[in-house]
Amino acid sequence: MNTSSREFILLYHTILIGVAPLIPIPFVDEWIVAYLWKHMISEIAKRHGVKLSKAQITHLINQKKSGCLTVFSSMIIRPIKELFREIFFWLEWKRGIDLATSSYYFGYLLDYIFEQGYFQPEFASKFELAIKKSMVGANTRLVREIISKTFYSSKGIVRTVSSWLFQFGKYYLKLATKTFANKIKRIFVKFTNKKAPIELIKNDIELDDFFNETRPKINDLILPMLDSLSSGIGNLPKEHFDRLKNNLTQELNLSTSIKNG
Repeated sequence: MNTSSREFILLYHTILIGVAPLIPIPFVDEWIVAYLWKHMISEIAKRHGVKLSKAQITHLINQKKSGCLTVFSSMIIRPIKELFREIFFWLEWKRGIDLATSSYYFGYLLDYIFEQGYFQPEFASKFELAIKKSMVGANTRLVREIISKTFYSSKGIVRTVSSWLFQFGKYYLKLATKTFANKIKRIFVKFTNKKAPIELIKNDIELDDFFNETRPKINDLILPMLDSLSSGIGNLPKEHFDRLKNNLTQELNLSTSIKNG
């Protein structure tokens, strides 16, 4: 399977995103899911010769800044939910299957947008909304069942992949801690009128380097899962995906700002 093909990009990220919730570090699992989702979007765009900015990718996954209520939820409610998720492993497993399913459909439709030449960077958030609307009423259980069967029949591989993502999560947390410390230093420097330190931590670059350098360890390992997903999804009715693409085209046509450029 060509590593630059649409099928490989979609299925590879589907597996990793599905396994990420099994990382036993509260909150970090969601950071890794977000990173992998962004990575998938970037790879899909590159396949079509498009380089997206960080802001455009953020708009495509609809990441919004947290308000006071969201912060309160994260500090008080979320730790309780995370505690129970780690205790009841099957909840994380189910969440992983749901995320994997969502990422596959999102990636599939995003690739279609690029393939048809519809994409316009200035309307990135509108494309995210169009994809979301085109999925309303869709029978996503078709792909979900295939992903679920593949994951359940590949528990050994899933455990190994989760161990690798756990290492990635620890590295992510290390970078986040360093960045937070640097921000505190910059605030201190600003108020003490001292010369700012030259050192700059480039999280995205370091994360990408770590990801690309270490993932060959699992690439061959997950081939059976890739083949299983490819075979199962390939046998689904063509009409299912045609209907989704037609829904998306209609949603894009309804958006005059996108249609008229």
